[in-house]
Amino acid sequence: ISTESMADPAIARNVSQGQSVGFAPVAGREAEAERALLGRHAHYECWKKENLPARWHYGTHPRVPAIVCAMDEGWDALHQEKIAKRDHQDRGSHGYDNALPSMRAVFVASGPSFRQGLVIDGFDNVDVYPLLAHLLQVPAAPNDGNPETLKKTLR
Repeated sequence: ISTESMADPAIARNVSQGQSVGFAPVAGREAEAERALLGRHAHYECWKKENLPARWHYGTHPRVPAIVCAMDEGWDALHQEKIAKRDHQDRGSHGYDNALPSMRAVFVASGPSFRQGLVIDGFDNVDVYPLLAHLLQVPAAPNDGNPETLKKTLR
C-alpha cells in the first residue's frame, strides 16, 4: 500500500514505512489527518500514539509519531516511488503485531551465568535488555522491560 494513499501528504507527513507506519499531522490539519487515518482500514489499523496497545511497549517516547499504523501480516506501506522500484521477491519482515505467532523469536542463553537445560515460557523481547544490563553490570537506562522475567534463567 502506498503511504500517499493512506493519508494525503498535505495533511500528514509520513515519517516511517514498512509494517509499522508513522505519520505526523501537518500543523493545523490534525483533525483531517485523524479522520483519514484513525481506525481500521483494509490491511491496516491506525491509532493515536497514546492509544496504542499496551503490549507493544511503544508510544510513550517523544520520537514516536502522533499517529501509528500497524499493517496486517503480509502487507507493507511504502512511498509510491519505492513501490514502483521495488523488487517483488518475497522477503522477511519483522514489524508486525507482536501477538502474531510469526513474530515470535527463539531465545538461547549459554554461559557461566545461566542455568543449563532450562526451558521457559515465552516472554516479551523487551525483557532481554534488563538481563543484558545485569550481566554486563551496567545500570539499565529507563526501559519497558521487566527485570524479573529472566532472573529464573540465572544461576
